[in-house]
Amino acid sequence: MIGYRWLLAAVFLAPLAAFPADFGIGIPQAKNAVFILLGLAFILWLTPNWWLRAFLAWAIVAFAASGMKVWGMAGLLGLLAWTLAYEQTARLTGPQWARVRLMIAVAALGQLAWMGIQLAHADPVFSPLSYSGKVLAGPAPAIGWFANASDTALFLGLSLPAVAVLSPWLAVGMSLTILWLLPSAGGFMCIAAVAIWLLWSRSWIWRAIGILGLIGFAAIYFTRIDPGGLGGRWLIWHNAWALGWMSPIVGWGPNAVGYRLVTMAANERWDFVFSEWLQGFVEFGAVGVGLALGYLISTAWRLRRRWAAIEWEVLAGAACLVAVSVFSIPFRIGPVALLAAIYLGRLDGLSRAETGRI
Repeated sequence: MIGYRWLLAAVFLAPLAAFPADFGIGIPQAKNAVFILLGLAFILWLTPNWWLRAFLAWAIVAFAASGMKVWGMAGLLGLLAWTLAYEQTARLTGPQWARVRLMIAVAALGQLAWMGIQLAHADPVFSPLSYSGKVLAGPAPAIGWFANASDTALFLGLSLPAVAVLSPWLAVGMSLTILWLLPSAGGFMCIAAVAIWLLWSRSWIWRAIGILGLIGFAAIYFTRIDPGGLGGRWLIWHNAWALGWMSPIVGWGPNAVGYRLVTMAANERWDFVFSEWLQGFVEFGAVGVGLALGYLISTAWRLRRRWAAIEWEVLAGAACLVAVSVFSIPFRIGPVALLAAIYLGRLDGLSRAETGRI
């Protein structure tokens, strides 16, 4: 029994927790932190996915190497909570998944409805002060219950597959709303990923027309509608790449970007780097990125024999997530990270269904 052996190790290790004084954490705090981690580390054994287990174990190593700071603990707890949501989704039955999928659509449409209230300047809850922390002129922006347009676009974009199952026309309306009111690279990538996925079942002529059309629209979108969407990221990516190579193996620790490391670009302070993979390199090093890639490759390999049996919206949602992660940070925004856990957890569960290991 793995849990039993881990409990034996935890009892032995907990009293030994101590860090040098220059780490900024005293012995009592170190022992309390290790106690919490040793207890929560049972989550490692709940998921049958060995790549995810390895990534979580490496995150604990990165946390310890960073000095067990409070911000690192917060990042690590977030990862463990994400894994619990992932594991629960992997165990869903078909009817349970249908209800979860419906709730994703309802939540997204609820945000759209609230944006309509904000466009009518009738928001009874929020004001510009609620979002920015400083006095701004005018009514609350049309961004729903999120802090900025990019976060709203990511949430709605990743909800698109679930909404499309409910009604393709609703999905079209949501896509147009994202492009009009919430211009962002992440939102556009979600729309493009869903469109390509839907086109892939057509003939090669429709595929070619659709992909060429998306490329042309992307050129217009990122030069006219949202010119800062990708162009403003290059300097931030350059700075993050340099930071990552200062600690290329273990990284700077979970949640380090924004707390221990800050990048300055265009006279602004950025506590994220507009790329999940690059931020992962900064916080977890090359080993962490390698484990994440191994997870994706192994999942795709297991799915190859069950491709036709998996719900299209799950595959489309996962495709959106992978596409967006290159240009944005979907795992750093609570509701968006939850959608990521749901889509990936469902994929994992379905890929193991034929062997009975859900």
